[in-house]
Amino acid sequence: MSNLKEIQSARVDRAAIALLLAYICLLPVSWSGLPFNIQWVDVLFPALLLCTIATRPSFQLARFDVVVLVYLASSLLSLLGTTGLQQGLVQFAKQGYLALLYAVMVMLTAKSVSLERMSRWMAGVAAVVATICVLAVAVYYVSGMAVPLLGVVMPLPYIGQFYRLYGAFPSPEYLVNFLAFATPLGILQLLRPDAGSHRRYWGIGLAMIIIAAIFTAGHGIVGLVAAATFSLARAWNNRHPRLIAGAVIGTVALFIVVNMLLVVAVRDLQVSTSHDMTLESPAYPYAFHDEKVGAPQISLELTYNLMGYWMLKEIAWDAFLQKPLRGIGLGSFHDETRRAASEGRIPPEYREHDPHSTWLGRMAETGIIGTVALVMLWFAMLRFAYGVVMAGGPQADVALALAAGLIAVLVNSPNVDVMNFRFIWLAFGALRGASIRV
Repeated sequence: MSNLKEIQSARVDRAAIALLLAYICLLPVSWSGLPFNIQWVDVLFPALLLCTIATRPSFQLARFDVVVLVYLASSLLSLLGTTGLQQGLVQFAKQGYLALLYAVMVMLTAKSVSLERMSRWMAGVAAVVATICVLAVAVYYVSGMAVPLLGVVMPLPYIGQFYRLYGAFPSPEYLVNFLAFATPLGILQLLRPDAGSHRRYWGIGLAMIIIAAIFTAGHGIVGLVAAATFSLARAWNNRHPRLIAGAVIGTVALFIVVNMLLVVAVRDLQVSTSHDMTLESPAYPYAFHDEKVGAPQISLELTYNLMGYWMLKEIAWDAFLQKPLRGIGLGSFHDETRRAASEGRIPPEYREHDPHSTWLGRMAETGIIGTVALVMLWFAMLRFAYGVVMAGGPQADVALALAAGLIAVLVNSPNVDVMNFRFIWLAFGALRGASIRV
């Protein structure tokens, strides 16, 4: 009888692992057409949840779990007294779903799925998606045919017409953030001492990830560079200090430049030279002044347009100032964009746009309370990952790679809403579950 129970338990464990693998494989697929942005992974999730429960895992509330609950509670608190209660509850249901996904990952990682296996799956899926996307780029630039469902030809500032990848994700930024998150996981597989003959395949896969990320033309490439720098600095273990310092400086410079490009699009730059005859000779004797032609003069004329990212951030900031403590309410940001569009402050096509910023969006909708809860969540998670790494053992390197992937997403968070990314909640849960095994 006990043997039968063990066999049944083993089957349930294998089924849960298979469903988790299917979930990770379906992460990049967003062609469902279902309402409320429900994707195929979300359709699969109830089966994954039930199968996980059937494994009879042990789950004891830990400090980080409490932080997750505080994050959810702060979102719910923002709905008090708001007019858009229905849309707020829909958004809260999505957050609750992501918290359940986190809990499932905690239970599976603690019992059945090793951290190494999960990270290998994630890196492998990213490499396959990137390879398919790079092939689509090659088809476009060889034949001129844009492969549908993988990218779109569109004009971009400073570049012109460009085949911009988004893979099977909803947007290029979603794809580039997924690739940025997976980059340190790919580096981990590449540098493993026991990689053997698989090393070349991981090298090719990592190259495809980087190329695909570049062809998204997304600002999320900054996070990828940051994650790669962090991972290589750790792997080299201070053996190339100058190279590491240069990479860090380059990453910071790239972050600044990209964020400047998201504020304005320079349309025209005119530089002209002339002479100013109105100026008299200077009182000091160190400068030569020719009174016949005047002082040389350089004129600079800059023509620019504000970028949509900046305008949406301004709207989010104004919304935060309206109700700084609890915010305007979860899911209410589109009320502000509709009002701004009707007043002519933003183009009509921006009526339904999100704030494109984790932090300003959170500030606008949930105020200081919700933003503090979000800061606590990220701080606790990175501290949690640090604890797993410091504990040592076979999971330390994988935990470090996952932490680097989360850092990549965090670097990109000022310009994208990362909290809706399902893969970061998988990473949260994996690290939390791994701590139980340590």
